[in-house]
Amino acid sequence: MNKINKILTATAAAAAVYVPLQSANAFELNGSRWGGGAQGDAVSLTWSVAPDGTSIPNFIASGTQTEIGGVSNFVATMRGLYGDVHNPADTNYAGETWFGHINAAYNLFSGVSGLTMTAESNDDGAGFAGAPGSIGVCGDIRIGGHAIDGSVGSNVLAYNFFPSSGGDGVLDTLGTSFNDTSNDSRKLRNIVTYEVGHGLGRNHTTGISDNLMQPNNNNSFDRTARFLR
Repeated sequence: MNKINKILTATAAAAAVYVPLQSANAFELNGSRWGGGAQGDAVSLTWSVAPDGTSIPNFIASGTQTEIGGVSNFVATMRGLYGDVHNPADTNYAGETWFGHINAAYNLFSGVSGLTMTAESNDDGAGFAGAPGSIGVCGDIRIGGHAIDGSVGSNVLAYNFFPSSGGDGVLDTLGTSFNDTSNDSRKLRNIVTYEVGHGLGRNHTTGISDNLMQPNNNNSFDRTARFLR
């Protein structure tokens, strides 16, 4: 099992949030709530894929988790992995295999909550993180990727901001963890759905081995099928 990530706070410092087993706090939102209003109110959110070349600063810049960095190359990495051959300038990802897996991660939360998560086809490439979402410009929540640590050191597969810092997520495109596309790309689906959970404000759960928000990357089962336990 590998540590999935350290969640970034508003100060962009790495910090893991641990909660007691079965504590009510494990299922409360962290930080400001998407859309305002009260707990339980329906909220509509959009998400988008940052185009390659989008600036992603090195948010992890201390200790043993120093980030390698670089602009986002998430799309090229996914297209190479799944054999989706397109002009690099083509930002219409609908129908591509990898995009279907990412979309499914957001849709899972729509199916079990008052959230409506919709893919925004446009993304203007504003630098990470926390660019305000706007129809026709970019999503409320965005996903991109660049070299984090390449599956060495602390093996950070991805990290994600909480809602108060924009909810954006960054995957490690240098690592090889996502190269395993067996079981319908279970590793990719597990990690992305986990990170989306943080983007929506969910904390870690501990002591429940098959819960989605367990901070250890156990890919021996499909975490997305049991993610609300």
